[in-house]
Amino acid sequence: MSFNYEELQSIKFILADTAIYSNNQTIAQHAEHCLWQMIRFANLAHKKYEFKAMQFGLNLGRVQELLRSSNMNCWWKKFEKLVNERSYYEITIEVHFYLRQFGLASPSEEFINKV
Repeated sequence: MSFNYEELQSIKFILADTAIYSNNQTIAQHAEHCLWQMIRFANLAHKKYEFKAMQFGLNLGRVQELLRSSNMNCWWKKFEKLVNERSYYEITIEVHFYLRQFGLASPSEEFINKV
């Protein structure tokens, strides 16, 4: 379950837009923050903190909306399966992969471990 070439190019085009979207940030900055939050929530759950499912889901939906992606297999189906299996470490791996695919930065360890 991965993005096809056309969808990935469309996402990269959206992320390349330097116009301010809201709160003095670009779409890329907003999308990056959502993905970072997904990593953070999954990492904390992996470390046996309570999984913040609502916040995780909101960030998942938000980044999908920002990127105008309708590929359910790469978003909801993939992550819902991992959440149901409590495969939190695997979630962090998948989201890091998305960041690399999209050409976005990875979060700092300090951010990832913030409780």
